[in-house]
Amino acid sequence: LLVAVAVASYAAALLGGAAGWVLARRRDVSLLFALVLAAQLLPSIVTFSMSRFRVPAMLFFLLGSAVLAVHRRRDWAEASPRRRSVAVVLAALLLALMGLDYDSVLHSSGH
Repeated sequence: LLVAVAVASYAAALLGGAAGWVLARRRDVSLLFALVLAAQLLPSIVTFSMSRFRVPAMLFFLLGSAVLAVHRRRDWAEASPRRRSVAVVLAALLLALMGLDYDSVLHSSGH
């Protein structure tokens, strides 16, 4: 049960954060968010083929989730159809990527 709660919380933060930053009115902050994440995650993805050092990036996803939770209706209404579709496609892509490796959640990482 605790694993399910932890995974659901992670998924909610990741999906909500990504969508929140795409829909945010401050595009300059959203771009900075994307650059910091790319600088932090891409080296480990290229080197190890996994985002194993993603924990510090969760702060940005949590902030994006908070932006989405507070301003979701207004940001959705003010966003262009293109930005709306980018937010939905990005959330769906991240959900699909999480689904590719869902069974590894139950395996020990110490082996």
